[in-house]
This record gives sequence, C-alpha cells and structure tokens, in this order.
Amino acid sequence: LPVAPHPDPPVCALRREPVSGNFYAGTHDAGVFVSPDGRHWQAASTGLDITNVFSLASARRPGGKVRLYAGTEPAALFQSDDFGSTWARVTGLDSAPGRDTWMFPAPPFLGHVKTIAVNPFDADHLYLAVEQGGLYSSTDAGRTWTDHTAGMPNDAHRVLLHPTRRGRLYLANGFFFNRSDDGGHTWFEMKDQT
Repeated sequence: LPVAPHPDPPVCALRREPVSGNFYAGTHDAGVFVSPDGRHWQAASTGLDITNVFSLASARRPGGKVRLYAGTEPAALFQSDDFGSTWARVTGLDSAPGRDTWMFPAPPFLGHVKTIAVNPFDADHLYLAVEQGGLYSSTDAGRTWTDHTAGMPNDAHRVLLHPTRRGRLYLANGFFFNRSDDGGHTWFEMKDQT
C-alpha cells in the first residue's frame, strides 16, 4: 500500500466487499485503502478523523445498498454508504455504557474495536468486540448500545455470528472461548461442552 508519508503502513484488517468486488485494507496510522484488484490501492479515508483502523465489516442494506464499517483505536466506529469514498462517525458508540473504562493495558493505553460483526438476518444489528472494553451490540444501526460482558472478562477479541442459526454467537476473549444461543444475553464456556 504505497502512500506518503507512510510508504508501507501496517495492515490491521482486510476485507473483500462482494457487491463491488473491492478489497479494503484498514491500516495503522494511515486510514483505509481500497483496491479493485488487490494490486492497485488508493486512499479511501475522507471523513475518518481517526486513522488507526483495526477492523472492517460490510453489510447488505435494504434495497440492495451496501454499508461499510471501520473500527478504530481509540475505540470508535465509522460507516460509509458509498463504498468508502466518504466516512461518517457512528456517534452512538460514544455514549455506550462503560465507555469511560475502555483501555488497552499496554501503550498507548487506548481501547480499540477489534471485531465488527453484522447479524446476517438484520443489517441494523451489530456486534463489536472492544479490546479492552467487552462485547457490545446495537439493534438500531449504532444509535444505542448494550453491554453483553456481564460475568466475563472485558478483554473481547473476536465475535462470530452463526450464519444460519439465529442468536448463536461465539466470543473469544483473553481467557476463554464462549458461546451464546440467545444473542449474547447468556453465555457458557465452550470447555464445558462435549
């Protein structure tokens, strides 16, 4: 990803968006880049006021539209409805419960959005794994958020949604691997299952 002043920015996230066929790269300190073929890249960060992009996701919206998401450090969420030409901050995350406690334990001591997952049955239903802050969900496209970390460490790394089984989530944190069958309201450790 050659771009001045960062001739080789570290890539933190990579995603192929199936409708456009574009590839997207989230980088450390250089924002988002887009490529039609995986070889030729150009900056696609207009509107991103945070350039450490740790995670990317895409969702098919009603009417066939596509929305891209970018999660950053410090922890924030951005969205694009024009295939990355412009981005806007999803300000609802700034008021998420417990937001003031999000902190990564190593320098620069800032929490980051490690994973973004979109419910395959409802494009307005999002899950974010915040390291360290916990697992959060929104059912209204990011306007309001619910914390799903009660009883677990807040060191959320990766959240995966089952593609066909409604409500089933898998969550890897710094200590355990957990499963929920009710959308994240209750959890059990996978080591307890046979």
